[in-house]
Amino acid sequence: MDSPTSVLDSPVVKTIKALKHLLRHDIDGLIEQVDEFSDLAEDLRLASWRLTNEELRFLERIMRLKSELASEAVYIQSVEGVHQLQHEMFSNLSDQTWHLKESMRIHEELLNLAFTEEEAVTKRMKALEDELNALVQKKEEFRVSNKDEIVILLAKRHDFARLQVKTKHLELELKTTEEDLVKTNKCKCALEDMQSMTLDAIPDV
Repeated sequence: MDSPTSVLDSPVVKTIKALKHLLRHDIDGLIEQVDEFSDLAEDLRLASWRLTNEELRFLERIMRLKSELASEAVYIQSVEGVHQLQHEMFSNLSDQTWHLKESMRIHEELLNLAFTEEEAVTKRMKALEDELNALVQKKEEFRVSNKDEIVILLAKRHDFARLQVKTKHLELELKTTEEDLVKTNKCKCALEDMQSMTLDAIPDV
């Protein structure tokens, strides 16, 4: 029979310790190291003829676990891999969606500002158009008024020219009349002298 020291140092004990070490990992860690676990389980099975009853019960459970891991590990890793990939894709899509939504929000704000500015420009154009129409109407009123005033001015100029001719003619007549008036005054003076002399010649009766 082997001594305690040789038993502790035997490959079987080392294999059991290695299996125990792996079994202390969580199930995810064990699945990641399924190949190493399977190799150790196979080593222990090959040495089953040297195992105690307790170790054989341990081997039995190890082999069941090995079998389940062999059949389920690939499926679990596949599903978890797909889940992780889908989660990353979902996260990426969420980020893209958020960035796109934020970009749309900013774009909408800029567009609203542009619409507001466009509306302000349209109102200003309408106001300017109304003001221009008013100015056009006022210009037309001035044009009609000026036309009437031009007609009146031309009539006044015609009257002024006629009055100038009449005045000049009257001035000539007045000059002639004044010359005649001078003669008339001389005549009156002569008549007054004759009248005075006639009065002096009245006999006493």
